[in-house]
Amino acid sequence: MSPIASILFFCIIYCASTVDARSVGSLVAPKPSSSKPRIFRSSINRFVDKLFQETDANNDGQISFEEAYIGCLMLYVQLNQSAPIPPPDRKKFRRIFSQAAAEGNKWNNKKNALDLEQYENMLKKLVARAVLRLTSHKIVTIAGAPLLAEMIVRSLAKRKKGFEELLRSIIPLQFQDATIPTLTSKAFHRGLWMVILVTTLGNIVLATVTQLLDMQLPKPKRK
Repeated sequence: MSPIASILFFCIIYCASTVDARSVGSLVAPKPSSSKPRIFRSSINRFVDKLFQETDANNDGQISFEEAYIGCLMLYVQLNQSAPIPPPDRKKFRRIFSQAAAEGNKWNNKKNALDLEQYENMLKKLVARAVLRLTSHKIVTIAGAPLLAEMIVRSLAKRKKGFEELLRSIIPLQFQDATIPTLTSKAFHRGLWMVILVTTLGNIVLATVTQLLDMQLPKPKRK
Protein backbone atom coordinates (compact mmCIF):
# COMPACT_ATOMS: atom_id res chain seq x y z
CA MET A 1 0.00 0.00 0.00
CA SER A 2 1.38 3.41 -0.95
CA PRO A 3 2.03 6.07 1.73
CA ILE A 4 -0.80 8.16 0.32
CA ALA A 5 -3.23 5.28 0.71
CA SER A 6 -2.05 4.70 4.28
CA ILE A 7 -2.62 8.33 5.18
CA LEU A 8 -6.03 8.23 3.52
CA PHE A 9 -7.27 5.31 5.58
CA PHE A 10 -6.12 6.77 8.88
CA CYS A 11 -7.64 10.09 7.92
CA ILE A 12 -10.93 8.32 7.33
CA ILE A 13 -11.00 7.23 10.96
CA TYR A 14 -10.14 10.71 12.20
CA CYS A 15 -12.62 12.48 9.99
CA ALA A 16 -15.36 9.97 10.70
CA SER A 17 -14.88 10.50 14.42
CA THR A 18 -15.26 14.26 14.05
CA VAL A 19 -18.30 14.32 11.77
CA ASP A 20 -21.29 15.96 13.42
CA ALA A 21 -24.22 13.56 13.21
CA ARG A 22 -26.66 16.46 12.97
CA SER A 23 -24.86 17.92 9.98
CA VAL A 24 -24.84 14.51 8.31
CA GLY A 25 -28.51 14.06 9.07
CA SER A 26 -29.29 17.32 7.36
CA LEU A 27 -28.22 15.74 4.08
CA VAL A 28 -31.27 13.49 4.26
CA ALA A 29 -33.71 15.86 5.91
CA PRO A 30 -32.52 19.42 5.07
CA LYS A 31 -33.19 22.06 7.66
CA PRO A 32 -32.75 25.83 7.55
CA SER A 33 -29.05 26.47 7.99
CA SER A 34 -28.17 28.47 11.08
CA SER A 35 -24.48 27.62 11.21
CA LYS A 36 -21.62 29.18 9.34
CA PRO A 37 -21.14 27.87 5.81
CA ARG A 38 -18.48 25.26 5.44
CA ILE A 39 -15.46 26.73 3.73
CA PHE A 40 -13.60 23.48 3.21
CA ARG A 41 -14.90 19.98 2.54
CA SER A 42 -12.28 17.26 2.31
CA SER A 43 -12.66 14.45 -0.16
CA ILE A 44 -12.94 12.03 2.75
CA ASN A 45 -15.84 13.91 4.30
CA ARG A 46 -17.53 14.08 0.92
CA PHE A 47 -17.18 10.32 0.59
CA VAL A 48 -18.73 9.77 4.03
CA ASP A 49 -21.59 12.14 3.23
CA LYS A 50 -22.14 10.47 -0.12
CA LEU A 51 -22.29 7.09 1.57
CA PHE A 52 -24.98 8.36 3.92
CA GLN A 53 -27.02 9.77 1.07
CA GLU A 54 -26.77 6.72 -1.16
CA THR A 55 -27.48 4.29 1.68
CA ASP A 56 -30.71 5.93 2.84
CA ALA A 57 -32.42 5.11 -0.44
CA ASN A 58 -35.92 6.23 0.57
CA ASN A 59 -34.78 9.36 2.45
CA ASP A 60 -36.81 8.47 5.54
CA GLY A 61 -34.06 9.29 8.02
CA GLN A 62 -33.83 5.62 9.05
CA ILE A 63 -31.25 3.08 7.92
CA SER A 64 -32.60 -0.45 7.62
CA PHE A 65 -30.46 -3.55 7.80
CA GLU A 66 -30.52 -3.96 4.02
CA GLU A 67 -29.54 -0.33 3.47
CA ALA A 68 -26.77 -0.58 6.04
CA TYR A 69 -25.35 -3.72 4.43
CA ILE A 70 -25.31 -2.01 1.04
CA GLY A 71 -23.36 0.83 2.63
CA CYS A 72 -20.92 -1.69 4.10
CA LEU A 73 -20.31 -3.23 0.68
CA MET A 74 -19.82 0.21 -0.86
CA LEU A 75 -17.23 1.00 1.80
CA TYR A 76 -15.31 -2.21 1.14
CA VAL A 77 -15.30 -1.53 -2.60
CA GLN A 78 -13.18 1.52 -1.84
CA LEU A 79 -10.96 -0.27 0.68
CA ASN A 80 -10.34 -3.23 -1.62
CA GLN A 81 -8.60 -0.94 -4.08
CA SER A 82 -5.60 -1.24 -1.75
CA ALA A 83 -5.88 -4.85 -0.59
CA PRO A 84 -8.32 -7.76 -0.99
CA ILE A 85 -10.02 -7.51 2.40
CA PRO A 86 -13.35 -9.38 2.27
CA PRO A 87 -16.37 -7.62 3.78
CA PRO A 88 -18.33 -9.27 6.61
CA ASP A 89 -21.03 -11.66 5.49
CA ARG A 90 -24.67 -10.94 6.24
CA LYS A 91 -24.69 -13.07 9.39
CA LYS A 92 -21.68 -11.30 10.86
CA PHE A 93 -22.93 -7.91 9.75
CA ARG A 94 -26.16 -8.60 11.59
CA ARG A 95 -24.14 -8.69 14.80
CA ILE A 96 -22.43 -5.41 13.89
CA PHE A 97 -25.81 -3.89 13.11
CA SER A 98 -27.26 -5.12 16.42
CA GLN A 99 -24.32 -3.68 18.32
CA ALA A 100 -24.90 -0.27 16.74
CA ALA A 101 -28.58 -0.46 17.68
CA ALA A 102 -27.83 -1.44 21.27
CA GLU A 103 -25.49 1.50 21.76
CA GLY A 104 -28.16 4.02 20.78
CA ASN A 105 -31.38 4.95 22.52
CA LYS A 106 -33.57 5.46 19.48
CA TRP A 107 -33.94 1.88 18.35
CA ASN A 108 -37.05 1.42 16.26
CA ASN A 109 -38.23 -2.14 16.74
CA LYS A 110 -41.04 -1.81 14.23
CA LYS A 111 -38.90 -0.61 11.37
CA ASN A 112 -35.79 -2.53 12.47
CA ALA A 113 -33.69 0.48 11.54
CA LEU A 114 -30.98 2.81 12.82
CA ASP A 115 -31.21 6.54 13.00
CA LEU A 116 -28.46 8.56 11.37
CA GLU A 117 -26.44 8.98 14.54
CA GLN A 118 -26.41 5.24 15.18
CA TYR A 119 -25.53 4.57 11.57
CA GLU A 120 -22.69 7.09 11.73
CA ASN A 121 -21.24 5.33 14.77
CA MET A 122 -21.52 1.99 13.01
CA LEU A 123 -19.79 3.41 9.94
CA LYS A 124 -16.88 4.64 12.05
CA LYS A 125 -16.47 1.19 13.57
CA LEU A 126 -16.64 -0.46 10.16
CA VAL A 127 -13.88 1.84 8.91
CA ALA A 128 -11.75 1.22 12.00
CA ARG A 129 -12.33 -2.53 11.69
CA ALA A 130 -11.39 -2.56 8.01
CA VAL A 131 -8.33 -0.35 8.48
CA LEU A 132 -7.06 -2.51 11.34
CA ARG A 133 -7.37 -5.63 9.21
CA LEU A 134 -5.81 -3.89 6.22
CA THR A 135 -2.93 -2.45 8.25
CA SER A 136 -2.17 -5.78 9.92
CA HIS A 137 -2.18 -7.54 6.56
CA LYS A 138 0.11 -4.91 5.00
CA ILE A 139 2.57 -4.85 7.89
CA VAL A 140 3.03 -8.60 7.64
CA THR A 141 3.22 -8.80 3.85
CA ILE A 142 5.38 -5.70 3.33
CA ALA A 143 7.68 -5.88 6.37
CA GLY A 144 7.31 -9.22 8.13
CA ALA A 145 7.41 -11.57 5.15
CA PRO A 146 10.52 -10.05 3.48
CA LEU A 147 12.38 -10.01 6.79
CA LEU A 148 11.57 -13.62 7.55
CA ALA A 149 12.35 -14.64 3.96
CA GLU A 150 15.78 -13.02 4.21
CA MET A 151 16.49 -14.88 7.44
CA ILE A 152 15.58 -18.17 5.77
CA VAL A 153 17.74 -17.36 2.72
CA ARG A 154 20.77 -16.63 4.90
CA SER A 155 20.19 -19.81 6.87
CA LEU A 156 20.02 -21.86 3.67
CA ALA A 157 23.15 -20.15 2.32
CA LYS A 158 25.12 -21.51 5.27
CA ARG A 159 23.94 -24.99 4.35
CA LYS A 160 24.42 -24.65 0.61
CA LYS A 161 26.77 -27.61 0.26
CA GLY A 162 24.45 -29.96 2.10
CA PHE A 163 21.51 -28.68 0.05
CA GLU A 164 23.45 -29.26 -3.19
CA GLU A 165 24.25 -32.82 -2.16
CA LEU A 166 20.59 -33.43 -1.40
CA LEU A 167 19.57 -32.12 -4.82
CA ARG A 168 22.20 -34.24 -6.59
CA SER A 169 20.76 -37.31 -4.92
CA ILE A 170 17.27 -36.43 -6.17
CA ILE A 171 17.74 -34.80 -9.59
CA PRO A 172 18.81 -37.00 -12.53
CA LEU A 173 22.42 -36.47 -13.61
CA GLN A 174 21.55 -35.00 -17.02
CA PHE A 175 19.54 -32.17 -15.42
CA GLN A 176 21.85 -31.28 -12.54
CA ASP A 177 24.00 -28.69 -14.33
CA ALA A 178 20.93 -26.81 -15.54
CA THR A 179 18.86 -26.88 -12.37
CA ILE A 180 21.08 -27.04 -9.29
CA PRO A 181 22.71 -23.58 -9.73
CA THR A 182 19.25 -22.03 -9.97
CA LEU A 183 17.73 -24.01 -7.11
CA THR A 184 20.60 -23.10 -4.78
CA SER A 185 20.79 -19.41 -5.69
CA LYS A 186 19.79 -16.74 -3.18
CA ALA A 187 17.55 -15.01 -5.71
CA PHE A 188 15.50 -18.17 -6.23
CA HIS A 189 15.18 -18.86 -2.51
CA ARG A 190 14.28 -15.25 -1.78
CA GLY A 191 11.55 -15.18 -4.42
CA LEU A 192 10.18 -18.59 -3.45
CA TRP A 193 9.96 -17.83 0.26
CA MET A 194 8.51 -14.39 -0.37
CA VAL A 195 5.62 -15.94 -2.28
CA ILE A 196 5.07 -18.60 0.38
CA LEU A 197 5.27 -16.24 3.35
CA VAL A 198 3.24 -13.40 1.84
CA THR A 199 0.44 -15.83 1.04
CA THR A 200 0.44 -17.80 4.27
CA LEU A 201 1.34 -15.11 6.82
CA GLY A 202 -1.00 -12.57 5.28
CA ASN A 203 -3.95 -14.95 5.46
CA ILE A 204 -3.07 -16.14 8.97
CA VAL A 205 -2.76 -12.62 10.37
CA LEU A 206 -5.91 -11.48 8.59
CA ALA A 207 -7.88 -14.43 9.98
CA THR A 208 -6.48 -13.86 13.48
CA VAL A 209 -7.30 -10.14 13.54
CA THR A 210 -10.77 -10.84 12.16
CA GLN A 211 -11.40 -13.44 14.86
CA LEU A 212 -10.30 -11.03 17.60
CA LEU A 213 -12.59 -8.34 16.22
CA ASP A 214 -15.49 -10.78 16.00
CA MET A 215 -15.05 -11.66 19.67
CA GLN A 216 -15.99 -8.07 20.55
CA LEU A 217 -19.32 -8.33 18.75
CA PRO A 218 -22.49 -9.37 20.58
CA LYS A 219 -23.30 -13.04 20.31
CA PRO A 220 -26.11 -13.88 17.89
CA LYS A 221 -29.45 -14.52 19.52
CA ARG A 222 -30.58 -18.12 19.52
CA LYS A 223 -33.96 -18.69 18.00
